[in-house]
Amino acid sequence: GEGGEAAPTDDELYAAHSPLAEEAARRSAVLLEQSGAPPLLPLPREARLLLACSGAHSLERQLGGWSLGWQGAGEGARTKGTTVLQGLLRRSACAEPRSCVQLVPTPLIRSPSEPSWLDTDKDGVPDRLDSDSDGDGIPGGSPHPGAVPSPPPPGDDTPSNATRIAAAAAYEQLLSASKGPFAAAIAVVSEAPYAEGRGDAPVSPVPLSELDSACVSSLLAEGLRKGWPVAIVALSGRPLELAAFARRGEPADSERGFGSRGPWAHATGGGEGGGEGGESARMAGGVGAVVAAWLPGSEGGGAIADLLFGVAPFRGKLPLPWVGAYPAGHGTITVAPPQPPRPPPPPPSPSPPPPT
Repeated sequence: GEGGEAAPTDDELYAAHSPLAEEAARRSAVLLEQSGAPPLLPLPREARLLLACSGAHSLERQLGGWSLGWQGAGEGARTKGTTVLQGLLRRSACAEPRSCVQLVPTPLIRSPSEPSWLDTDKDGVPDRLDSDSDGDGIPGGSPHPGAVPSPPPPGDDTPSNATRIAAAAAYEQLLSASKGPFAAAIAVVSEAPYAEGRGDAPVSPVPLSELDSACVSSLLAEGLRKGWPVAIVALSGRPLELAAFARRGEPADSERGFGSRGPWAHATGGGEGGGEGGESARMAGGVGAVVAAWLPGSEGGGAIADLLFGVAPFRGKLPLPWVGAYPAGHGTITVAPPQPPRPPPPPPSPSPPPPT
């Protein structure tokens, strides 16, 4: 640099710019809907949470295309950042955060509706990204290590349906092994990264992948049985089709979008927390909140955790209509209660001296 000054290191640049990236992600997220009395969000920071679906622990899906490579992920791609899982763990007020935030692994099943170029290492599993930026031992990547492979069932002549059936069976197995009870489940649905023509979709809003469709359906079914609601967080560069999950227990009304009772009304009734009205109705399960987080970038996980926990308010509004659902300008503004300040991040490790 000028005057003999050394150029800043990658760690120094990351420490200097990541707070601004996180703030941009916080300000752009939109609270599309919230139902229940009291509302589901904000979640208590000491709550036990179940986290699932394709975007729960994936920097690739937070970054999208034109990021680490043309299509968003390339062979050997690495970057620093914070996934949604990491953000929730770091913001949790539990003495042992890993006992309060439980990740459901993503089954190792390829969705036919998603692009095949993610398999850059030729073994069927996308390359992982280095999101362990603070050394907390949580690697990045999706699917998550330990996921359960499950082959499509024989006899189904539609690859998409076969994948959905296989994914539902895998999620049923994974959820049966989860150790509740939980205050809520968080379904982080997402798009595979893409750029230009490879991301073209024939319809709008864009349907969920077979894996995410099975994931949300499984979480809702389990939540209705066990009595915990589901918050949906969408990581996408465009509106996703979520109407199928709008009215559990009733047919989805695709003509009117999300139905006259409100897009994400809870189903009431059975389950460990079921009952009549108020808190009981909220605890009875169903979709309790929907957040459009867009493609929040490398620091999106911390931003999403702040919004879900109420550390920061929702301030975003839709710049354009969400097809079939919400007009431009829609967005629920919230007020964040006072929170103790977070400790500053640790300073970057000093760079080793240059060789003599």
